[in-house]
Amino acid sequence: MTPIEERIDRLEKAVFGKRQEPSRDDWQKSVGMFRGDPVMKEILDDVRQARHQEREQARLASNRPQ
Repeated sequence: MTPIEERIDRLEKAVFGKRQEPSRDDWQKSVGMFRGDPVMKEILDDVRQARHQEREQARLASNRPQ
């Protein structure tokens, strides 16, 4: 490892701490993280609308004679 790589490694450890492998239950820490966030609500609304449109298109396509 070059001196610059060693320095970067030391700096990353100082800033970010020791890196750990994710544990099995880490997902639970994110539950509710975006509750009340207006940007996240907008994102979810857009995703729901897009999924609804995709389902409608699939329904129409499946009803077409082939």
